Amino acid sequence: MRQRLTVPPNVSAAYRKDFLEIVESSAKNSYQIVRQQAILDTIIAPYLQGIFNKVLHANKEMEGKATLVLTKSPIENAYALADGTIFFNIGLLAELENESQIAFILCHELAHVKLKHMEQGIVEYLETVHSKAFKKQYSQLAREKYNRSAKIATFFEEKSLSHLYHKRSLEKQADSVGFLLFTKTNYDPGQAATALKILARVDDPAAVPNLNLNLNLNTFFGCPNFTLDTYIKSGKETSIFGAVSDESPFASNKDTLQTHPDIDKRLRFIAELERSMPATGAAIEAEGDNKVKAICQREALQSWFDAQNYDYAAYKALLQLQQHPESNYLRGIVMLSLYAMQQHLKAHTFSEILSVESPSQPESFNQLIRLFGSLETSAYKNLSQCFHEAAPLRSATDEYTLAARYALARLQDDVSAAAEAKNAYTSRFKLGRLQAAIFSELP
Repeated sequence: MRQRLTVPPNVSAAYRKDFLEIVESSAKNSYQIVRQQAILDTIIAPYLQGIFNKVLHANKEMEGKATLVLTKSPIENAYALADGTIFFNIGLLAELENESQIAFILCHELAHVKLKHMEQGIVEYLETVHSKAFKKQYSQLAREKYNRSAKIATFFEEKSLSHLYHKRSLEKQADSVGFLLFTKTNYDPGQAATALKILARVDDPAAVPNLNLNLNLNTFFGCPNFTLDTYIKSGKETSIFGAVSDESPFASNKDTLQTHPDIDKRLRFIAELERSMPATGAAIEAEGDNKVKAICQREALQSWFDAQNYDYAAYKALLQLQQHPESNYLRGIVMLSLYAMQQHLKAHTFSEILSVESPSQPESFNQLIRLFGSLETSAYKNLSQCFHEAAPLRSATDEYTLAARYALARLQDDVSAAAEAKNAYTSRFKLGRLQAAIFSELP
């Protein structure tokens, strides 16, 4: 990063200082992502790297100019830095359906590297904030009598680096050059548009017609000891946590591929490119896509849980349970999420981990938020019992089943069963992944 980004000539000392600070910050951030989030397994990372190698082999001018890092972030995103590092999140990999779609995303990010868009973004940003016009406008806003803070915040957001990175002109360039790189491979060019449609779906599922995200909560939580409808009809009346937002609870991370401007226009543009740039080879028919996708979905789900997005982890696990009802892992994630939420409720930190209802989310997720937000601490006992009756934990000694048995015992106030489950877990998994999340009591 420090070697690739050099200070432009004939700039002021303040400009030079800001430029070097941005480069240093980007380099440190990149290092921390690699150090803390890189996935170095024997299945998913080699699978993704193999696709990347095929793309580079077909576009030899890019060989040696880019590297790929698979991260454990569940956010559906991929992005490129100026030094040629492409970060590909497990959350995005879990949503894509085949190698061709993955290859298109990689080509799009390679185009950003090839066209030096990050460098352009930094230069445009600094030229803007160091211009006389910028300083004059800021000075005028600073003298505003009303809503000064909000106006200044909006002003800086519009001029932010992230905003400049996703300028319409840069994204159209990346789509065009990326599609050209894509057509040099033997992947299916028709999958480029499909990949963009998938990104539209994951970023705003409520806006996609006929998208099947139905989740019948009665299937998992409806039983004689628990009247489910009482809790999911209106979060506003039954809970102090029943806030409603116009945005997704994950709106703080808007840096997703779909949020690049005008996806409908991009789809039309890709269709035009497909007609004008036919592929050079037959489409690759990959084996094992479904197996890898299932592993990716599990890793992404685990990342939601690890990030303390317990309600969303439970939601994703319940959706997957409808397709894989025998999965002990999915049952375990739901039970562990219920236990974690109850512990936060007891510690008076529940508002920190509960998502916010939003019209941009599937109604089934909003219902689940209302359910969790409406429960008192004691109600988790009946809720967990209902779930256990609907999806009982199978007899197994893997880490997640043992941890889930402990969670169930704690939710049921069964002290002896909890002690037995904890002993079984700690004796078998002394350095288990779930030690801190499950056995560390919240203050």
